[in-house]
Amino acid sequence: MYTETTISSDRYRPSADMPVPDDVVDTLLWRLAADVMIEHQPGPDGHCANLRCADEQGPCTAAVQAAMSRTRRQ
Repeated sequence: MYTETTISSDRYRPSADMPVPDDVVDTLLWRLAADVMIEHQPGPDGHCANLRCADEQGPCTAAVQAAMSRTRRQ
């Protein structure tokens, strides 16, 4: 039996173990934003440690956008 998998399905997502606050509007977006924020932390030199950011000064654009996407009810 052949089972097709993707890279993302085999990858551990830190948000999978995090409780989602009750006032979150979009759970999937909240979890994705949490994962991006975790993956795009500044390193010891203040630059984003994620290779996709090419040493962008932290917080990088991805981390800023993820922080804005953690949508919650007003």
